[in-house]
Amino acid sequence: MNLTGQCSPAGGQTSQMRRFPDWLREWPLYLLLAIVGIVYFSRIEYPPLRGEETRRALVAINMQTSGDWVVPRMQGTPYFMSSRPPVHNWMIAGSMALRGSEDITSIRLPCLLAVALLSIILYGYARQSLSRVGAFATGLAYVTMIQVMELGRTGETDLPFTLFLSSALLFWHTGWQKQWSAWIIWPVAYLLLTGAIMTKGPQAPVYFAATIGLYLLINGRARFALSWAHVSGIALCASLISMWLVPFYLQLGVPGLRHVFTGDVVLYGGDRTIFTYLKHLTEFPISLVVGCWAPWSLLLINLCSKPWRQRMAPYHQAMLFAGLALVTSFPTVWLITGTRTRFLMSVYPLAAVLIGVTIETLYQWVKASKAVEPSLASASSNRQGNFSINPAPILPLSRFIGTFAILAWIAGGVMAVLTVATALSFPLGNLSVPPVYGIFLMMAAALLGRTMWVCRSTTTEARCIQGLAALGLFVGGTFVTAVVDDYTRRSSRIDLAVEKLLKELPEGAELVSLGEVHHNFEYQYYRRTGRFIRRIDPVPVQPRSLSSSIESAAGGASIDDNQRSITSRFSLEQLSGLTYLCTSYPRYLDREYLPVACEQVCVVACGRFLGKDPDMGVVVARLPVEHQLARESQNGTGLPAQNQDSSPPSGAIREPGAILPVSATEESIPK
Repeated sequence: MNLTGQCSPAGGQTSQMRRFPDWLREWPLYLLLAIVGIVYFSRIEYPPLRGEETRRALVAINMQTSGDWVVPRMQGTPYFMSSRPPVHNWMIAGSMALRGSEDITSIRLPCLLAVALLSIILYGYARQSLSRVGAFATGLAYVTMIQVMELGRTGETDLPFTLFLSSALLFWHTGWQKQWSAWIIWPVAYLLLTGAIMTKGPQAPVYFAATIGLYLLINGRARFALSWAHVSGIALCASLISMWLVPFYLQLGVPGLRHVFTGDVVLYGGDRTIFTYLKHLTEFPISLVVGCWAPWSLLLINLCSKPWRQRMAPYHQAMLFAGLALVTSFPTVWLITGTRTRFLMSVYPLAAVLIGVTIETLYQWVKASKAVEPSLASASSNRQGNFSINPAPILPLSRFIGTFAILAWIAGGVMAVLTVATALSFPLGNLSVPPVYGIFLMMAAALLGRTMWVCRSTTTEARCIQGLAALGLFVGGTFVTAVVDDYTRRSSRIDLAVEKLLKELPEGAELVSLGEVHHNFEYQYYRRTGRFIRRIDPVPVQPRSLSSSIESAAGGASIDDNQRSITSRFSLEQLSGLTYLCTSYPRYLDREYLPVACEQVCVVACGRFLGKDPDMGVVVARLPVEHQLARESQNGTGLPAQNQDSSPPSGAIREPGAILPVSATEESIPK
């Protein structure tokens, strides 16, 4: 075991870390941050909260109100879907405390800051081996990837996880290349890895160990991992995690640990039919490269050319490390059916490194080609010889940037048509653009297109960066305007639905949920009332046969499918004093679960988009007055009377409530 802990891959002396790197003073870095500010910190409130955002927010609010910062809980239970270690919840809670609000900005702020920090880290990492053009392109490619813009503007866990894991990998490789002391490399890398583990679980150490282990083996330096410095890093990581893990274990034991670390894993891979599996294997890589990494992934086609790969030899170590990170992580998601491309977001920064190296090589090729043109202008044969020595890429940078310049002008023309049509009260479908807004976007598109066109084949570093920046602004601006507007227009407005519901309910009326209620519904309810929705669960009863009318009903957690009998139901004591109920499981309103008939008030659709995810919604119902409860209880058995009410059972879906906006449709009722 190496006791010195020195990292000298080239056989030289260990270099010292600079207190203030020179690249922090370079103007392209601040131009990159300005683009991040425009794309990510503008229109933060759009689209409305959706997906897992409100789940993370509710856990953070629960931590603040209860003082329990160890166990993530929702509606009082730690066993909820997509439960994860608490670092992201802590970040959201800190954002809420800092801003003094639990609004949408506080929920999304940690992810926005994560994107900004990643842009700085990527610029600094790439600047170690690339020019300012390549470093700027690396950061710009990442922050304007389609899926990064989609999730980076939300309050999801993916971006904080990416920040910690990618920072750990990039810091380790920077230290390795610059020959820092191993006593700095390993502990700091494991400190960052701790944040990744405490954000999303065991995915992080697998990617970290596989990438670095293979990298050391390929470079013939596996002994570098056998050092006391490495042991100290592992010990630091283990001790920090144990500070949370031990109190968590004392509260929930092994079942809690299994749930928080592996609860998401069991949700995928269930469909193993050969057709589904082959379809997933085919579609996943195409969606990843062509969709999620777009538009910059188009430039990676140059890697298909062997001569062009040889031109990238000066950047071999950066490409090798980034490639290993992608290769080792890709199968863990690709080979499991039902997984999504977002599960690989933690290594998207390494894909940006490959794109940055490609753009750097393209830029250097343009410079080399321009430099030899004067001397070859009078000799055609020499020019042909030069092309054989300096082969052209498959997709030159000038063609790539020039194409987007034309697209920007086309977008400006479309915006002009929409603006004129709106001004003349001649709407084109659902598209309408206010004149001032349309004129601004039209002028911006024209200016960005001109900048890209002028700078598309320049050899000047500053002009090349300007052309790339214009391209990034066009892509990011299109997303933050057109795409975000489309998302907003199609999103379910759960906030408006809950607000309208509360206006119709008696003042101070309490909603109690039968089982779990959708997290977005509860968050919107809490924001407007300052109260959580109290949850009650069915209690075990003596099993009894299902009636013939519901013999084919879905079983769920409360039905034993083998015996076909109800094993739990709600009691009169649980419903005592309650008037309004809500649930995400409409079967709980059926008379086989509820000892008293209730009246459906409305349905709130909770899917991401209107008309989508019909299984996601909340049914709100009203219980009868207390004397009706007493009359029901006169049976003495606690079971519902069979001939008391000829009205349809409460579980049967009646007309949806008329008090809600368009998102409350019959199709949105959970089945």
